[in-house]
Amino acid sequence: MLVEELFKFALFILVLALTYKLSGDRKISIVCASVVTLVIFGASHFQPNMGGWMRVVSDIIIRGVGSFFDFYAYLKTKNIWVSYFIHLFYDIIPC
Repeated sequence: MLVEELFKFALFILVLALTYKLSGDRKISIVCASVVTLVIFGASHFQPNMGGWMRVVSDIIIRGVGSFFDFYAYLKTKNIWVSYFIHLFYDIIPC
């Protein structure tokens, strides 16, 4: 899970830098970087042998948008460990 959090963080910083360079607006850059990061994070959990297009939507919505809360915690605290522990808490909840 720590690798996933580091992946999200690195992707966020990369997209943030690119969008800030293009737009020059910090808030727009944060929103764009957050959306791109969460969609890519959700898509990275896609398992092609598990179903059709609804599975793709499910992975992007549930895992991508669902990880918004731990990502928001990172944005507020600037501490990746807070995001990691929230992610850990989500993963240990039985489904």
